[in-house]
Amino acid sequence: MFTSHSRNSLFLTAITLLLAATQAHAAPVKTVPQDGAGAYATGKYRNLLAEAGHTPKEIQAKIDAAYGQLFHGDAQTRPLSLPPAATPTAR
Repeated sequence: MFTSHSRNSLFLTAITLLLAATQAHAAPVKTVPQDGAGAYATGKYRNLLAEAGHTPKEIQAKIDAAYGQLFHGDAQTRPLSLPPAATPTAR
């Protein structure tokens, strides 16, 4: 039989091995360049939809649908912008 000390030691060994195996197969972490060479500086922005294989027509349809939902949707549930408030008329 295992003593409580040997069980704890076995448990810690198993956890250590599991973590080591997990880290060995983990994808490398990409770091953000700190040299100011990002999209803002270069003016080159990635188009993730194009990279995923969508056509320009499909991309524009997605943009139009999202814009319509956010700004022209049901007045009670969707819009980000509200209609202009009524302004008092001059007398």
